[in-house]
Amino acid sequence: NQRYSNGHGIYIGDNNHLIKNNYFFNCSGYDYIYASGTNIRFINNTFDFNQRNVTDGIHYQDDTGPVYFENNTMINVGTADNTFGYYFHYVDIAAYFTGNNSVDGENMTEYFYYNTDDLLFENLTRNRKNVFNQGHLVLYDSESVSINNCSFENHTDYGVQLSTVENITITNNSFKKNSQNLYGKNIKNLSFENNTVIEDYNALSVYFTKGIKDAVFNDNTFNCSSDESLYITSQSITDGNILIENNSFYGGSAGQGIYLQASSGKLLSPIIVRRNTFKNGLTGFSGYAASKSSGPYVDIYNNSFSNVRTAIDTGSCYFINITRNFIEGSS
Repeated sequence: NQRYSNGHGIYIGDNNHLIKNNYFFNCSGYDYIYASGTNIRFINNTFDFNQRNVTDGIHYQDDTGPVYFENNTMINVGTADNTFGYYFHYVDIAAYFTGNNSVDGENMTEYFYYNTDDLLFENLTRNRKNVFNQGHLVLYDSESVSINNCSFENHTDYGVQLSTVENITITNNSFKKNSQNLYGKNIKNLSFENNTVIEDYNALSVYFTKGIKDAVFNDNTFNCSSDESLYITSQSITDGNILIENNSFYGGSAGQGIYLQASSGKLLSPIIVRRNTFKNGLTGFSGYAASKSSGPYVDIYNNSFSNVRTAIDTGSCYFINITRNFIEGSS
């Protein structure tokens, strides 16, 4: 089959379909396939973009799934920021990839993992922004994960995205110039250590929301010139502790090192911010709370602030202890 038009190659609006052994070529319009139903299977299809910047190869709109992909091939994908081999409108879906689902040589099967435990990612280099709209690596509903010595760069959305992940170690990685370097929600037992995070967009760099329990951020370098380096929002901490220590935060006058936000009635449990370094014009620590019942409960001590715009801005937060910090103004 060939498709050359200003419409879709195939439009699927309901459930239970098999799309198998088709050839799509040179689409000048919208997605090659747009699908919003469940229990759809894509097997052994080939998509030749012919370098055109059409929207997507497969655009999947459903918010639950399941959806299945097996040995599909996409070649000559365009390079525009809104062109992707695979586009998921939602990330928390039951999507299953088997075999080699190639996007110009990159295997999409190794980009998205659902309900898969005991995962080890080492020495990956990901900088192709047009493979998957949701990021260079996406994990949904996983346990026991290690991400070590990897590089994630230049994605127009996410470098790494985590949803409902437990017992995860992220060590010695480079996150650079992704629109959002790391996004996580519903996270338990996180170790984030010895990573380098560089932000080059007006966007949050490392962002956690909707539940994070027991986490350590240690010995990382954050360079964020225009927005927050480490952002933890309302509903983020339920019963655990957050330790932020021995990190270096750099940035310009529009940047912030650590930002904590708590909505009314959403307690932020004990957070320790200690032995960190903040430099180069940013605001070191800032926060917001809607009411006293929101907290957060934060100890800020033994940190160094040098040539910053504002060292500590408590905003409307309550229960913050600030002790034994070194604060140096610009000369």
